[in-house]
Amino acid sequence: MKLKRILISILIILLLIPLGIYGLFTRSNGRIWIDGEIRRYMVYEPGTVETSTPSALVVSLHGFSDWPRHHMRMSGWNQVADEEGFIAVYPMGRGFPLRWNANSKTEEDGSINKDVIFLRTLIAKMQEIYNIDPGQIYVNGLSNGAGMTQLLACEMGTEIAAVGGVAGAYLLPWEDCQTEQPIPAMVFHGTSDPIVSFSGGQTSRTGALFPNIPEFAASWAERNSCESEADETQVSPSVTRSAYSSCEQDANVVLFTIAGGGHTWPGGCCLPVWITGETTQEIDASALLWDFYQSQNR
Repeated sequence: MKLKRILISILIILLLIPLGIYGLFTRSNGRIWIDGEIRRYMVYEPGTVETSTPSALVVSLHGFSDWPRHHMRMSGWNQVADEEGFIAVYPMGRGFPLRWNANSKTEEDGSINKDVIFLRTLIAKMQEIYNIDPGQIYVNGLSNGAGMTQLLACEMGTEIAAVGGVAGAYLLPWEDCQTEQPIPAMVFHGTSDPIVSFSGGQTSRTGALFPNIPEFAASWAERNSCESEADETQVSPSVTRSAYSSCEQDANVVLFTIAGGGHTWPGGCCLPVWITGETTQEIDASALLWDFYQSQNR
């Protein structure tokens, strides 16, 4: 069984690395120079944005070896932006294959995490270019991107109104999260995720130790001083919603558990079932995140 997991992991990397390279060179429409390095991103401005009225900004982070344009298509955030009139931006990670440094506030040499610097600079640039409401800046991500979202919540808690994580690879120890600001969070995870186990544990590919997802959501709720018990609702045949309420500053925490769901974006598309598992269409993660964000305005 262990050999099978290793072989599958190698195959995933071999398949996705070329796609990541393609994305690195051809799939961005914006860039920023930071300390002599070019950082890239995709930005989407729907025709429904009212320039005279401050609009929301949604930052959505791709997963390991993915890239912005594919993540944009997969998540469906542009369709929500068209309907609701906000700016969506899809930053690009670093390295080969593309990834985020989501497990530490620093680089290996002890310097400040370069991805945190990039994302903070990108958000500031979006505020310079567009009429962004500073109280409506939201961040979410898939897998490694969800892990980076957790780190941003810890590092930019006073600047981000709410966050979301889908099939999250959460590796930042909570003891390294120094912010005292409660951050509203909505989390989605499939019970049959073949890459980041719902029950947590050590991954055979990297040796990383992932948290048990229900325990992770409960620990986030505890940080936000929410009620200790979640209110559970069966929202569809395969999806359960666990909501922690009565939180400090109304910073609620919600977990969607997808029975049989894979390492995928609920309501999304474009991922191979034989690698990532099933993508549920019973709920739409982007639409649910947007509704949650609007309920958590600061």
